[in-house]
Amino acid sequence: MNARFHRAGIAAAAVAGLALTGCSSSDDNGNARPPLSQNETPAGDDASPDGDDVQDDDADPQTQASGDLAPGESYTWESSGLSVTIDRIEELDPSTLEEWDRPKEGRTPFRVHLTVANTGQQPVDLGSLSLNVEGATNGGEVFVGMYSGDVEITGRLAPGVTAEKSQSWSLDTEAYGRDILVTASYWGDEEDIDLWTEDPQWVGTME
Repeated sequence: MNARFHRAGIAAAAVAGLALTGCSSSDDNGNARPPLSQNETPAGDDASPDGDDVQDDDADPQTQASGDLAPGESYTWESSGLSVTIDRIEELDPSTLEEWDRPKEGRTPFRVHLTVANTGQQPVDLGSLSLNVEGATNGGEVFVGMYSGDVEITGRLAPGVTAEKSQSWSLDTEAYGRDILVTASYWGDEEDIDLWTEDPQWVGTME
């Protein structure tokens, strides 16, 4: 047999084999079925007929992200030994506030209670600690309250000393919900600053 035709026949057989192999990984409509990725799993008993997870349309939105702390949990800056615990978020009754302190109609006053402790060997300046607060459901601007009964986050904290502090704000809960995101920032002494460390965050509900 002519060598040229013999080589052509082998090439044609190889192409046909590849075509059959490609067909074996396709569905009846000829559409390729890619392998499942690491983030994809086959639909199980809790999945809908279409393979989608069944969800409750009336379920509350998830406001706590991975890494967020819950009220009662603590965070410690190892460089200084300052430990902060957001204890609870208290809803305030506007009628108990002085008339000139009451927030505008539609805003709900609330107070964040926290405990600070110095677990280090040197005094820490609480003036370098600040709280940033916002709505956790869909954002929302809060307004500083400075209501009677607040315990300012000021002064120096000696080693081994624990103190309770509190600060107040108000939020339009009708528009932004009752879940609150609290972020604590501490810059301490300049040599203790770690620009690569994310500030701790707590998510809690007004109660």
